[in-house]
Amino acid sequence: MKTQTANQYRLEKIAAEMANKFGKIKGQEEAYSLLLACMEGNMLKTRRINHKCVSRRAMEAVNMALMTVNGYLNGIAYDFGDYMNEENRQLYLALMKSFDPQHNDEIPRPPAWSLNPDNIDNITAFYAAPVKCLVRIKESVEFWMKKMGNDGYFVFIEPAIAKIMNLDDKMGFAVIVDLEEN
Repeated sequence: MKTQTANQYRLEKIAAEMANKFGKIKGQEEAYSLLLACMEGNMLKTRRINHKCVSRRAMEAVNMALMTVNGYLNGIAYDFGDYMNEENRQLYLALMKSFDPQHNDEIPRPPAWSLNPDNIDNITAFYAAPVKCLVRIKESVEFWMKKMGNDGYFVFIEPAIAKIMNLDDKMGFAVIVDLEEN
């Protein structure tokens, strides 16, 4: 895998690029609800521990997660360099632990799966649902930041997710098969 430095422009454009490649969740949030709950729950748990993890940092974390998956598909390990700070790093890791076996040893790798070009179809299929969820979360973060300010996303999800998630600090995860493909 080659290493490439991520830049601000690519990070800001990655969600649109991945949405074009994988599609979006269109009225199917319920089908993706377990994975969405894990992703958003992990970020909320992280935010509870560090209140500097505001919505703006969540959007940056989503962009880095999408760029990481894009790197898996293209044989690139992205260096986030100066773009990564402590807060977006914590949120990024919370997101990645919710779906990525590279960041969470509890997630089993599908049989015969590895990060190499020979298995690109398997890798693409494995990450299709998480990419769609990440794109949906980014749209939600942007919407609630416009509506409620710099921390609008967390202000919005706190009461909704707090009712359904454990109050512990253990990171949740889910693996689902992309429902549109099957």
